[in-house]
Amino acid sequence: MTKTRLAARHVLVTRNGRRYLWSAGLGSHPSDPEPSAAEQTRAIFATLADMLRGLGGSLAQNCMRTWIYLRNADVFYQGMVSARRELFESAGLTAETHYIASTGIEGGSPNRHDVVSMDALSLLDLKPGQVSYLNDFDMLCATKDYGVTFERGTRIAFADRAHLYISGTASIDYAGRVLHPGDVCRQLDRAIANVDALLRSGGAAREDMQHLIVYLRDASDYPRVSGMLRESFPDVPTVVVHGPVCRPEWLVEIEGIAAVGRENNPVQPAF
Repeated sequence: MTKTRLAARHVLVTRNGRRYLWSAGLGSHPSDPEPSAAEQTRAIFATLADMLRGLGGSLAQNCMRTWIYLRNADVFYQGMVSARRELFESAGLTAETHYIASTGIEGGSPNRHDVVSMDALSLLDLKPGQVSYLNDFDMLCATKDYGVTFERGTRIAFADRAHLYISGTASIDYAGRVLHPGDVCRQLDRAIANVDALLRSGGAAREDMQHLIVYLRDASDYPRVSGMLRESFPDVPTVVVHGPVCRPEWLVEIEGIAAVGRENNPVQPAF
């Protein structure tokens, strides 16, 4: 395995002839003290798209996962969502093709004028059939049904394993409604049930989770939430952070990565 720093915010990892681009802390770094979340979103994705083109890839074919951080989610989320929808359309990412697994959450940036920043994982050198997308429509609706453009999860197949990237998942039902407003424990139960459904759709289970990140709108909910997480995921490394979710009614959101080691798929590349 080799690592090459391509620029201040991009590292290329090469393993078994396959390239993985990790991009972190992407921001537009404006000087304008009243920046537009939409403009910043367009600039950030343009930076990533330019890097991928230089490596022979594209946003639509190679970006697998994004983490988008908003200085104030209640204020700036909609501007980001609108800009992302428009630029995805122009890049060939539609409901008929696919989107990108993602988390959109409140988070800061070292640049005081950045209201949007992003981390991303992109895989170059993908083979046909290596990527698929996760959902269980008995539990969760497609995100397009309520005007956003991300995948619930992405599955990457290798010869002897599969990696599942679970997007930020909250207490939502098959019609896109928030369930159990005001009750963080019941919301966490539903979010976990939704994650279980996404894992099942990709041939995985809860014990395949490699880590969890849990976001809380109210930090005072930590004692109750941490206890429930220990019961539900006793052997999974878990980080709980203060991060308001994109709808004010949502009190908790969870995401993570699973690895399934039960694959036997020699047509796919080795990890």
